[in-house]
Amino acid sequence: MKRKWLENPGGGISRIEELTPEEQVRSEASTAVKETGTKAEKPQDIQKTDKASGEKKKSASDKKRKAGNSKKQLAENGETLLDVSKGDIRITLNGATGGGLTENESSLNPKGYWIIGKTSDYNIEVKKDVTTSITMENVKVTSGKSSARLDSVNVSHANVVLTVLGKNELICKTASPQEGSIPGTGCALAKDGMDGSLAIQCSKSNKIGHKCDDQCGTLIVKGNSEIMHAGALGSTRRNILDTYDSGFANLTIYGGNLEVAGGAHCPGIGSACVSEKNGGGYTKNIVIAGGEY
Repeated sequence: MKRKWLENPGGGISRIEELTPEEQVRSEASTAVKETGTKAEKPQDIQKTDKASGEKKKSASDKKRKAGNSKKQLAENGETLLDVSKGDIRITLNGATGGGLTENESSLNPKGYWIIGKTSDYNIEVKKDVTTSITMENVKVTSGKSSARLDSVNVSHANVVLTVLGKNELICKTASPQEGSIPGTGCALAKDGMDGSLAIQCSKSNKIGHKCDDQCGTLIVKGNSEIMHAGALGSTRRNILDTYDSGFANLTIYGGNLEVAGGAHCPGIGSACVSEKNGGGYTKNIVIAGGEY
């Protein structure tokens, strides 16, 4: 059987392009026009070796930004480079904000976003109606330190293709102290509502016959097992009374090594408990098409 995959699942970075704000506007406008008539690029290998020296070329996380640099940085595949350790990342219909950017984007990058960094102070959100691709490379986000950031990553009501490189960890420590309590609960990777979509893959998911091994990207999604309703990959307990936000739907796993576990009284993948009884939402359309599982 021929495997299906999503195009442009990322690829290794061998250089970073820097754009001034003026160049950024021109580049984004040009890219948006080109995207309407061209196919997305096929993925490249995660790491490449320099033939002369035999040394592996540096990945995105090895590339350091210059202090106070006002230029936007792009991965070689055209994705905007963001660092969650430098601030909250918000991807909106008008582009990205935070994540080390000194100036907000003026439009959504059609190539997508490459995210690095480790934090327990910030988180990542893709806003409603956004359609985008995200590459995560060795990212670790732990929620629970601030009540303003209940989820490590939230992609509710958006359409996101997530490519994992290296080891990525999303940990949720926001939960209720007892059964029945709703406010203050979150998810490691939250997707509230029956609309939108989330696809997860490794960078080689487009190769026919590929089976993920320890060389492929890993995504660990966990809720704290010692507390109630700390969600993993699914909808949040806090929104079960909302008909728009209750339920979890449209997840496809094309590849990658996934380790998923919810907190006490919480699913690893799926809707928060009693979602359908309260808000009418439920778990629907989960497809596993590849990867190690």
